[in-house]
Amino acid sequence: MRCPKCRAELPEDSESCPECGFALRPVPVEASDSPATTSTPSGRRSGSTPLRSGP
Repeated sequence: MRCPKCRAELPEDSESCPECGFALRPVPVEASDSPATTSTPSGRRSGSTPLRSGP
């Protein structure tokens, strides 16, 4: 078997290329309890002064 990136000869059970580090198999993503991204309310700025309305 050869690395698709650098063409180095690899053992059949390789998970990554020892020459260039190319991942031959996808790395499984472990599920976590915390969300991957945090969202903030759109259009709001922290620390801004509220606008006054009226006279």
